[in-house]
Amino acid sequence: MAISLPPKVYLACGITDMRNGIDGLLALIEEKMDVSILDQAVFVFRGRRADRIKLLWWDG
Repeated sequence: MAISLPPKVYLACGITDMRNGIDGLLALIEEKMDVSILDQAVFVFRGRRADRIKLLWWDG
């Protein structure tokens, strides 16, 4: 089974509080990045220690 990812990838610069859930990450995207979550893209966030990442992807 293969997953086809969208062509756009947005990397959040800096440190993201990894306790944020989907709603918190959505708010960060819409406020700080000025991008719609409905855009065909993957959003990447990293934690303080850089040993974890979170990906947010709207698949419709």
